[in-house]
Amino acid sequence: MVEESCSASANPLDFVLDTTANASAHGQASIDLSCSGPTAFEIALDTGQNGARRMLDSASGQTLAYEIYSDAARNVRWGNASGVDTVAGAADANGKAMLTAYGATFANVERVAAGTYSDAVVVTVNF
Repeated sequence: MVEESCSASANPLDFVLDTTANASAHGQASIDLSCSGPTAFEIALDTGQNGARRMLDSASGQTLAYEIYSDAARNVRWGNASGVDTVAGAADANGKAMLTAYGATFANVERVAAGTYSDAVVVTVNF
């Protein structure tokens, strides 16, 4: 008997200034899922190590609010409330699935002090 298993790996979600979107920053990253075979899954993303989806510049202590979405139009929030703002799907016959996370900042990033802002978000896979 083979026990079902799944693991996820995520690429960094790098934000780039989008001058067509009121100077907010946008980005996207892939989340790759590998399971022992075809299986249904649900993926949740937590609020990050800085809480409430905020990137922190450790040098200045300033933060920058952002959100992660499951759609390219950035309308559907991707969070961690089971069945509400998680993403469900199914791994293919080879146990593979790839999803894309889309990010956007709320603030006009031109008004934020220059720095290196970062956060760490935990990806949870339920299957």
